[in-house]
Amino acid sequence: MTAAGVPGDDAAQMAHEEAGLYWLGMRADSDSSVFHRWGSSFPPGMFDGHQSVMPAPDHLLFLGLTKKLVQCVFTLLPVRLRSAVGLSFREALAHAGYSRVHVYNSKKKPELINNLGISQWAAALTIAPHAVNRVVSDNLLVIAPCTTSARGPLLTPLGVAVDLLHRLRVVACCAIFYPLAEVDGVAACQARGANNSELHRLTADFLRSVRGACLRADCSRLLSIFDVPNLHRLSELIIRALFCFGHIRDILELLFESSHQPLKRAIARGNGLDDAYRAMSSVVETEIISRVKLDPSFFSIPAPWLLHRSMGRLQRQALPLWSLPRPAWCVGRTRARDGTVPDFAQLAVANHGGCPGLVSWRKTCQRGDGEVLCAGDAVAVLVVSDFAVTHVHTVRSGEEALAGVHVSFFRVVAIFAGVGSFARAVVHPFVPSGAPQVHTLNSTSSLLLDMARPVRKAMALHDCTGLCQPSDTRRIEHDATNSWLLYGRREGYPARSG
Repeated sequence: MTAAGVPGDDAAQMAHEEAGLYWLGMRADSDSSVFHRWGSSFPPGMFDGHQSVMPAPDHLLFLGLTKKLVQCVFTLLPVRLRSAVGLSFREALAHAGYSRVHVYNSKKKPELINNLGISQWAAALTIAPHAVNRVVSDNLLVIAPCTTSARGPLLTPLGVAVDLLHRLRVVACCAIFYPLAEVDGVAACQARGANNSELHRLTADFLRSVRGACLRADCSRLLSIFDVPNLHRLSELIIRALFCFGHIRDILELLFESSHQPLKRAIARGNGLDDAYRAMSSVVETEIISRVKLDPSFFSIPAPWLLHRSMGRLQRQALPLWSLPRPAWCVGRTRARDGTVPDFAQLAVANHGGCPGLVSWRKTCQRGDGEVLCAGDAVAVLVVSDFAVTHVHTVRSGEEALAGVHVSFFRVVAIFAGVGSFARAVVHPFVPSGAPQVHTLNSTSSLLLDMARPVRKAMALHDCTGLCQPSDTRRIEHDATNSWLLYGRREGYPARSG
């Protein structure tokens, strides 16, 4: 027996493992890690939270992989183009509803990017390939003169980074998208099982592209940034989450997610005495307050008690225990100024039974606390047919399973109040052009749209040509090309939508 009471062979084996961790270069003190000692003391088959953690999908996909890939892109970009690409990101994120999001930071070296939140990185991933491609010329992405292989053009290291960013966006969109009957149709809901198979294929393609980059000597700078533990946990996330839960969205805000931060803080700040117990007690207390907030009378709590300052603070920290139904759209309080409503919109209302003099035109309509829609925004609607003459053929309750039901996109021209402040809008339809996500705007057709509950806000980005360039006013000056990229729920907008 050794001095520690461990048999000699076992002690030698542990020393060998600890030395191996040290020489792998993971950490200078890997041989003395408390997590390693705890993990090695567990009997075989026991769940080890350090080695077999169920990863939080949004942390892994957005804070981990997206942030690192965007950093790779800005690091590999020529210095003269970094500000232009940063401006392109900011302009595209403004269309996504973020007013102040600066991804690029020239003073923050060597990272070159700012620390953003999960939702902001998720939105950045949605628009990232387009934001880069419309500023960076092809000769910086593809090795000249157009050398091709069996898998396509031979890419530069910058082109590899942009290609991986595009593949990661496709994986994230497929992983987060969860079809709803009233919004996406019954056919999309029935295809959820096939969607899981597609997610496995897309993940395998992404990791295969990463392995291809690892074999290239000129991609060493890219890999020095992107080769992080989260990259190797991606397959673990896909395989375990789908096997255990069926869909990734079901572990976005479950106990794994809500207890992660308290557990981490307890380990970092605790004194080593019952740290895990105190952390789990904090999680249970938060859940109790969440239940009290739903219905205090059920717990026989007097109403004056809830007015106490400490109870107010706890209630503000409480989280909803389940997804609540989306509220209906309602018109905003601010009326549209005279002269801002186009004549053809007023004529469309007059031709379809409305009186232009009595219509109350509004500047915005909103749903819930934070979702606001105004003229110029795009919406996605589940429709029966695209051959509408006066009104959009919106799917009504019970029609979600009809043949031909699909999602169409429209641009809002003007908003007005219907009966009982019910929101309605005059819209122009977007027409698919044949290429994926690319549409043209039919500005000659003006239709009326009832802003019912299934209507969802979408995003339309100009499909830029070489004439669209950053201007001196820190904006992207677009040409008159009628070509638009449409982003709905399936394409990753809104970011992290369930």
